[in-house]
Amino acid sequence: MKKMLYLIFLIIAVLNSCVTSSSRNRGSLSDAMEKARDDYPDKREVPSEPNRNFPSDSYRNDPYYNDPFYKNPRYSEPNYNDPFPVMPAENSDYKPVQKDMFTILRVGSTILSGPFAKSSFNTELLVGDDYSNDSLFLYGKLQIIELESNHQISKSLHPNPIILSGGVEYRIYPLKEQQIFSPYLLGRAGGIFLFWDYKNKLYDEDQISIESDVLGGITLSLGVGLDIFKTDKFRIGLTLIPSGYLYGNQTIQGFYNDYFTPSGDLLLSGEIGIKF
Repeated sequence: MKKMLYLIFLIIAVLNSCVTSSSRNRGSLSDAMEKARDDYPDKREVPSEPNRNFPSDSYRNDPYYNDPFYKNPRYSEPNYNDPFPVMPAENSDYKPVQKDMFTILRVGSTILSGPFAKSSFNTELLVGDDYSNDSLFLYGKLQIIELESNHQISKSLHPNPIILSGGVEYRIYPLKEQQIFSPYLLGRAGGIFLFWDYKNKLYDEDQISIESDVLGGITLSLGVGLDIFKTDKFRIGLTLIPSGYLYGNQTIQGFYNDYFTPSGDLLLSGEIGIKF
């Protein structure tokens, strides 16, 4: 199970790094937010400079890249005369360990949120294994945000930005055998991607229009849950999950993030699970 957790965290980190990379530096996100407002009086032009941290194209001058017949001395030709490896005989006594694979649908809404979100609708899909006294799930989550009308962000963005997130959820059941009102503790870690549309188009120095943007980050959660009723193949319950969100340094359009500070929410959800 530890290897699976390490692999999940590595995938989250790689995806977050790729999504928030840009070949251009277009200034600060706060400047873009201000210029996207309806009442902004000047031109909606943002700067555009090459990103020094973005991979260069210098590798294209490598003869090994340009000439498919170039033989790189660092690599040797494979020897196809080598005998095929002898595979060990299968152990007829081996029997795979049977695990309970559950698919869970979770739907809910935030009862506390901030600072730029008034509330949000959340839906999640979880798939995982059920062990003796704990459970491990992979989850994917869609979050539709209602912006806080008193926050400046509502003047810069179109309504209802969304957050897509995914990661791992780990549960511990202190009363595993209890089928009615069985409580559990949970911890979550994952990656997030915040998507939004600007109220007005922005233009960089090359007159490239910018209508939308994406900002990556991570989320960490600790919560509690209650399986109201569960059997070996079915469960229904409630969860209460406070979450924290840490956003990355750069958007996909190349704006430096000086706008979105760490935030959080408290999510109340109902869930239903079926074993396949």
